[in-house]
Amino acid sequence: VILDEKAKISIPDPSIGLISETDIRVGAEYKKKTDDLKVKVIMGQEPIGSWDNYVKKLKEDTEYQKMIAEMNKAYQERTK
Repeated sequence: VILDEKAKISIPDPSIGLISETDIRVGAEYKKKTDDLKVKVIMGQEPIGSWDNYVKKLKEDTEYQKMIAEMNKAYQERTK
């Protein structure tokens, strides 16, 4: 019953099943850094500006951008 109710409001994750070789290689590192910074900002150990700086760095990070491009390509292939 709970699962049926949750299914009514759930939004599926479109990234499930998509593969990025870069994500396989370095994705866990990015996830850890992201999660660690989220916790620090929430706990008040880092100012919110640290998050903005982190996002700016990710936008300039060639490995991270490569990972995004690979995921976008995999998604486009799946939705053809």
